[in-house]
Amino acid sequence: MNLQEQRAITMIEGELARIEQSALPSDEVLTGFVEANYAHGFIDEAQQREYQQRGSDAVFRRRKLLRAAQQDRQRRSLAQLQEAP
Repeated sequence: MNLQEQRAITMIEGELARIEQSALPSDEVLTGFVEANYAHGFIDEAQQREYQQRGSDAVFRRRKLLRAAQQDRQRRSLAQLQEAP
């Protein structure tokens, strides 16, 4: 693997990690990174598909986690309101 391939993979992996921590997860930036690196020949077609799928999966998991946390906060707030005199 040459230096450009390593940098491409590092950039893509970094964006995947950012998605996993984001308050507003989206794979748009990742898609741009993947497409640009594929167009320049730094990643192959199989890697392109893999990273796109990983990005979609990361967004789905993160949104699911955020949704569950929001629902939990809403349940606790409702419970507190019901307990109030």
